[in-house]
Amino acid sequence: MNNFSLYIHIPFCIKKCSYCDFLSFPSTEKVKEEYIDALCNEIKTVSIHQKAAISTIFIGGGTPTVLTGKQLKRIVDCIYEYYYVLKDCEVSIEVNPKTLDDEKLEFIKNGPINRVSIGLQSIFEHHLKTLSRIHTYKDFLSTYNSLRMAGICNINIDLMFGLPNQTFSEWKETLETIVKLKPEHISAYGLIIEEGTAFFEMYENNELILPDENLEREMYYLTDDLLKEQNILQYEISNYSLEGFESKHNLAYWTDVNYIGLGLGASSYIYGFRYTNTNSMDIYLEHSSNIEIIRELVCKSSKSKRMEEAIFLGLRLTKGIKLASFNKAFNNPFENIYKVSYDKHITNNCLEVNDGYLRLTRKGIDVSNQVFSDFILGK
Repeated sequence: MNNFSLYIHIPFCIKKCSYCDFLSFPSTEKVKEEYIDALCNEIKTVSIHQKAAISTIFIGGGTPTVLTGKQLKRIVDCIYEYYYVLKDCEVSIEVNPKTLDDEKLEFIKNGPINRVSIGLQSIFEHHLKTLSRIHTYKDFLSTYNSLRMAGICNINIDLMFGLPNQTFSEWKETLETIVKLKPEHISAYGLIIEEGTAFFEMYENNELILPDENLEREMYYLTDDLLKEQNILQYEISNYSLEGFESKHNLAYWTDVNYIGLGLGASSYIYGFRYTNTNSMDIYLEHSSNIEIIRELVCKSSKSKRMEEAIFLGLRLTKGIKLASFNKAFNNPFENIYKVSYDKHITNNCLEVNDGYLRLTRKGIDVSNQVFSDFILGK
């Protein structure tokens, strides 16, 4: 039996954030109950078709903690009933401040959850308001301390930089404030204006004042430098952790591990095939037990496509791509397949080889999209 990662999508939230392009929305209690019924039906059905030992579980969204503790327990119990979950499985859940009550804390304390990711984004109230977040920094602290008291020893904090009207000193103060809490993991994302979001419309109407590119890059460099002083080390373009607390689930995505996505709009990667579930709630609720109806085959990766994905995903990691493994997997040395692009970016100091790994330099990270595009075969 092969080890897989398992992602569970909870599409509900209290309020849509201005920057968010994820599949999430407010909903009624009736729809939430119907969704959990459908999700459990999908868990049962897929477990029969796809036998797998589960090494990581991630319950994301949306905001999973808009569900009750009883509802969350039902989902987790269903997973453990129908899948073989490894004893050392990393079991993560996303939490937003102001959505965690005593009942949900009890579920987290007494259940298999051993890693929690808290969506903070900023310590400043004016930035939280701009982002349409429903919480304050005080709410976050209450949530963080409650999780520590519940015995959670692996906490990630999500932060964002490059926000409208954000200054360098505000970002520095944010990082300095958060490291004092001693989280095991920090995700620091640069704001991206995605089409279909409230921010996109504001941006198109010149209603957003964003930091310029140089300032945004200085914020990024500061993140690495400041966190490194606290032994919170960068292991992926946007992720930093204490040694041994890297997200095993996210590493699965970046290292070509098979994963099953369950729930509305969830994606799966199974033996080179990529699938996605329907985005239609009506279709999902009615047909979640029928994989052929709710799941669409996106593509079967060709050899060239798998090589491209290995590059795009592998170069996200600060360690980079292990060249010996790449060469063995594709039966051809990397520098032969991509000689022109390889030589170009080694020469211009965007790529380097260190201890057998090909990785982006700091300069390469700044222009990573340009680097990646040069490794598309036949473009």
